[in-house]
Amino acid sequence: MTVVVGFVGVDGAVMASDSEATEGGHTRYDVDKIWTCGGLLLGYTGDWAVLQPIAAQLATKIPNTFGEAPEIDRWQGRSALENTVGPVLRHCYENHVGPINQRGIPQALDGALLVIGRDSDGYWLLELDGQNKPTFLTDNGFHAVGSGSAAAYVARSLMSEYEAGGRFVGDLKLIAYRTVQNCIDTIGGPLGVGGHVLLWSSENNSPFVKATEKDTQVIEVGVDQWRAIERDSLRQVRLGGAEEPEGVPLPELPSPATPEPDEEATSEAPAAEDR
Repeated sequence: MTVVVGFVGVDGAVMASDSEATEGGHTRYDVDKIWTCGGLLLGYTGDWAVLQPIAAQLATKIPNTFGEAPEIDRWQGRSALENTVGPVLRHCYENHVGPINQRGIPQALDGALLVIGRDSDGYWLLELDGQNKPTFLTDNGFHAVGSGSAAAYVARSLMSEYEAGGRFVGDLKLIAYRTVQNCIDTIGGPLGVGGHVLLWSSENNSPFVKATEKDTQVIEVGVDQWRAIERDSLRQVRLGGAEEPEGVPLPELPSPATPEPDEEATSEAPAAEDR
């Protein structure tokens, strides 16, 4: 299993993933699942037998088509990605021996490519699935791919008040890191989402860069502080603002209606001290 998440905001974009790969269902090792190609940031979830030829073809096609331009029109980029990835998928699928899933794709090779780029209208976010079908997710501000993507969406739903679309890249780094780390903590181990969080970002149209180990440590500390503040906020609500003047007390729950006493039953009931 694996997970890659992408976020786009008002001044930048962030992509993050776990780092664990599994070989033969048992051997686990760290890999980079996110890379740059020309003006694009790409993340792949799936078998490396598909990733390697896709990455090789893109490394030739994207620079030949767009040069080293930092901005790539989203529609032209989508077309270039389709035209490049489609033949690779067909070749991989035709030569694979193994079970076919419900989508008509070899089960072991079904994957997805997550892409972030930017053009004159800002940052854009796109998924190219195992059927070579492209879908823009820019308006959502967030998307996740991979077998662990359901957990990523659950993590995002628990942070739904932190809407990605209107936030700055500094916020998105914290949100992206926390989303992937929650996936690792929740479905890691034998389910295969594991290792550590890998994170790339771009701010104010700058090149996409990978977070260094020191950068990641700073983000991790920020996420820990964020969680601590949330824990404290729950305590503030529970205490009804007893310690903080801005706390808002919870409303009193109405007491259940008390039935009228039955005189006959009351007279027959033993006194409390006799029970």
